Amino acid sequence: MIRVAIDVDSVIIEISKPWLRLYNAEFNDAMTESDWIKWGIHELVKPECGTQIYKYIDVLYDEPDCLPIDFALKGVETLQQFCDVKLVTSGLTQGKINWLKRYGFSEKDIIMTNDKNWIDANLLIDDALHNVQGWGRFVLFDKPWNQGVEVKYRAKSWSEILWMAGKATNATYF
Repeated sequence: MIRVAIDVDSVIIEISKPWLRLYNAEFNDAMTESDWIKWGIHELVKPECGTQIYKYIDVLYDEPDCLPIDFALKGVETLQQFCDVKLVTSGLTQGKINWLKRYGFSEKDIIMTNDKNWIDANLLIDDALHNVQGWGRFVLFDKPWNQGVEVKYRAKSWSEILWMAGKATNATYF
């Protein structure tokens, strides 16, 4: 059976909207997701914020606008019909666990690691370029912070993820 590892933040959970809303309100800024052009967001926010930007991670999963990315839940459900699927994430907070449970995921489906190269899977779906480097088969979920690098499989939506997952694994059932 094909094993698929799926990143959680910004692939299943839309965290940028609540994260930026909380930051903008506290630091009187107007940063948008399209301004988030590099992985280290602390380098893009106002200097007086800096690494304080990461304090919002503890609370953003309880925010009302912290929602599933369009069709992500259906996409994961579709993959689960044909593959062994695990959610792979770093920074596993209680808020993230509660969010995943609220949307029907089980703790047994979650793997926490800071180095996704240790995951034994046929395919990785992720938004972080540094996570997919070293993987033979991956789908990079398109975000402003992962631009400027050409990759074979870059998806802008969950329907594209499903199509590309089939291509990347030579499967015909997605």
